[in-house]
Amino acid sequence: MAVVTFADEDIWLVARWAYKKLFSDILDKFSVKPDIQYTFEQAVALDGLHFDLLEDNRNEILYMMKATIIESIEDKTELYRKNLDEKGYKIYREALPELLGYIRKYEDKKC
Repeated sequence: MAVVTFADEDIWLVARWAYKKLFSDILDKFSVKPDIQYTFEQAVALDGLHFDLLEDNRNEILYMMKATIIESIEDKTELYRKNLDEKGYKIYREALPELLGYIRKYEDKKC
């Protein structure tokens, strides 16, 4: 299992494969700066991304996650089906709205 946390209250807990897929999809969609690449590598290696611990690039990472999640939920491209069968893709897409809700809530609090 892996987590994305927002403050102390919102925790997105998913299977590690779905967590890794999200970061893989982001890297397939965006050209990222080396420091963001490193943040993603750490997040995957540690099975956790904790937004309150991010000092730099927080908004950029939130944007990339949100854009990738929305496109995947809306099934706009075949990119996000990569390496998943239909059942896996369905499970992945069903997990994303919860994370999107946490991201939007977190953005509202930080603004």
